[in-house]
Order: sequence, then C-alpha cells, then structure tokens
Amino acid sequence: MRIIIFGTGKIYQKLKEKFQDDLEIVAFLDNDSSKWGHKLDGVEIVSPQEIYNYEYDFIVVLSVYQTEMVAQLKSIGVSDKKIFDMHHIEKICQCDPAQYYGKLSIDNTKKRILIYSHALNSTGAQNVLYTAIQVFKKKNYDLVVVSKTDGVLRHRIRELDIPVIIMSDSYFEEKEFKRLIHWADKIIVNTLLLYYVIEELVNCNKPVIWWIHETGLLQELDKDKFIHIFESKNIFMYAVSPLVKRKIIQKTSKDIIVGELKYGLPFYRSILKNAFQQEKIIFAIIGAIDKIKGQDIFLRAVESLSDDYQKKAEFLIVGRGELWTEELKQLGNFPSVKLIGEIENQKMPELYNQIDVVVCCSRLEAMSVVITEGCMTKRLVIVSDVAGIADFITNRKNGLIFKSENIEELAELMKWTIDHREQARQMGSAAKEIYEKYFSMEIFEKNLLSAIEEK
Repeated sequence: MRIIIFGTGKIYQKLKEKFQDDLEIVAFLDNDSSKWGHKLDGVEIVSPQEIYNYEYDFIVVLSVYQTEMVAQLKSIGVSDKKIFDMHHIEKICQCDPAQYYGKLSIDNTKKRILIYSHALNSTGAQNVLYTAIQVFKKKNYDLVVVSKTDGVLRHRIRELDIPVIIMSDSYFEEKEFKRLIHWADKIIVNTLLLYYVIEELVNCNKPVIWWIHETGLLQELDKDKFIHIFESKNIFMYAVSPLVKRKIIQKTSKDIIVGELKYGLPFYRSILKNAFQQEKIIFAIIGAIDKIKGQDIFLRAVESLSDDYQKKAEFLIVGRGELWTEELKQLGNFPSVKLIGEIENQKMPELYNQIDVVVCCSRLEAMSVVITEGCMTKRLVIVSDVAGIADFITNRKNGLIFKSENIEELAELMKWTIDHREQARQMGSAAKEIYEKYFSMEIFEKNLLSAIEEK
C-alpha cells in the first residue's frame, strides 16, 4: 500500500515500529513550512498543497489536531474516502492475533447476535451493555462479544458461557472479521467510539444496531462520513437518551431516523437503609475523576459553604483518577471531603446504602447511570442541566436541577438540602418513579427485544 502521512511528530514516532511490512510511505505532509524539503526516515516532507504530485492509496492523519487537518484535506479536494485518522490505525499497524475465550456456537436453531464493544472495563456504557447481554442470554440467543481491549467484564460474560474475542483489527480485509460477520444474524455495535467498525459494516447485508451512549466525539467525526452511514440500508441507530438523539440530528442537519433505546438497571434489592437517617447528610459525586465530570465544580461549591454547613454534611468523591490541579487537591483536603477511589460495579449497592444525595456536575453527560441508580434507591438527585437525565427530572418535584458550572446555585441547593431534610427525603422517594417508568429491567427488556427483533 502506498500511503501519505499527515503529521511528523510524536504520534508517528510512537507508531512507526508497528507499521505493516507492505506499507510504502511516499510523502509526509506538514503545515510547518520550515520542515518542507527536509526528509524524515528517508521520505520527503512537503506542504499539503503538493499532495497532487503523488500517487497513493490513502492518507493517514497522525496528530492531536486531526479534526482540523481532515477538514483541511477536504478543503483542498481530497476525497473523504481516502482519509483515515488515528481511530483507524489498524489500517497501517500490525495487530496482535485475536484471543478467543470460548468457541463460537455451531447451533443453527438459534438466532445469533454478534456484539462489538470498544472495551470490557466496568464503566457506564459497558455495564449497560452487559445488562443487555443478560437479556439476550435469557431469551436464548447465541451470542459472541468482540472487544478491542480486555477488562473485568470478560470474566462476567464468560460466567454466562458466552464466547469473548479480544481483537483489535476490525476491517473487512481481515479473514477473522469476515468470518464473524458471516456467523451472525444480527450485529450490535456499542458506543459512538466504534464508528470505524460501523463504516466497515455499511455493506455487510446484515442488520446492524448502533447503540450510541455519548456525544463528545460527535464534534470530531466527519459529517459526510456520518451522513453516508445514515443513508445505508442496514444500519439502525439508537440513542441512549433524548439529548444524544438531538445532538446526532444537529450533527447531520438532516431529517434522519434515530430511535431511542434507554438502558435498564437491575433493581438493587440489597438496599435496606432509607436516606437521611444519619446525623450528617452525605453528598456524593460518582464517576471517573475528569474535568468533564465536574469534580472541580462540586469541590468549589463545598468550599463556598460556611463551616457550620460543612460540619452538617460529608462530601464524597467516588471514582478512579486524581484531582488535576494543586488547588483542587487542597480543596480535597477539607475535613468534610473524602476521596473514595473507584468502586467495583457489584459493590455499588453498599455505596448507596451510605449516601443520601447523588450529584451530577458533568459538563457533558449523555445519560448518567449513577443518577438513575440514585433514583432507583430513593436518593435525592442534584443534576446539571446539560446532563441527559435532566430531561426526566421535574425540578423541585423529584430532583433538583442547577445551571451547568453555576457553583453558587449548586451550593445553594446543598444548603437547602441540609436545611430541609424531610422535603429532600420526600423528593428522593418521588425519584423512584423515574426509574420505574423509564429504566426498569421490564421496560428495558421490552424495548431492547423490540429493537433487535424488528430488524
């Protein structure tokens, strides 16, 4: 294959040892004019404007600025079918052999579903996928789960006697990929992150359900490629929330059909304690520590509370990772703040037994699983207005909503909760109806089976 690489920095240096043997790099592109005319690994570096002086099969963009660079290539007339970014590095890199845990079923009497996940770690999108897998297993489907990376969920899936394949290469020129597609009757691809797998499935003549849980990556995806996927006959898109559905339609600017498939959560029957029974009110923000999740907003709201209010409450930060600035680390040292670390999914019921209020401060949140769990367990939920779950909350009736990043408003809601314990408890009890109406396993099973069987 003859390729051109756009980008000459650290990403290229990191990947070049993994390049496939049959690659021929005919040129490097770079926007830095001081590099033009020089050579990198024996290959000339040129301006992107000189691309038409070369014959090539495709261009690979290797840069953290890939969105802008892809747009630049298209603006000078390069076909989007010839442009690949870092989400497609399997196109040029050697991949590890597929690892099989279990064998594909050869029973022709059952319907077969091939399920793709980008990872098998215990986070929101993967955990709700596992719940879907349990539904299909109960309904006697034959299943195979394929993941780009391994994780703790593999063991739980194998306990259901379902084969798991760890395979980083998902392109049609790979025989293993073709064999899996041929085996399946229907295919489910979980998360927007696997859009490059969807691109490979556009013409596979098998119904494909694309279950999208996130919105952040939408900004980076090429609009034309996205529309091409929508125009295919075999791809059926489902959004996990009305918010995600709105964002998808905004991205394409077209009148497209996007279904809704909200997740379902098994009921935590081990929850015994009622909320607001302890002397101190326990607030918790739950999720990986990251700026998007807004732990800084949570901490600054706590900081703005008087000592008297802080003594009446505890504020838990639950999730993997570290606070990202020294200032935030200092706020994390307040006596009323506790950093708990990551908790395994199976132990979450124990956590909800300890807390009274679940807070979502996310700057970007498609559909918060932990807020749904809070509703299920009759905990008061306090939610940023940009979170997808806010569509299901009636403010001051079954939860509290604050304007995203408004620290003062969040602090006032914390104070209100401390001052109005009984009203807060009643509001938490009312939140359980959100779970029962939209996120119970009965509702989810009905919607999931309807989606898969209609296709």
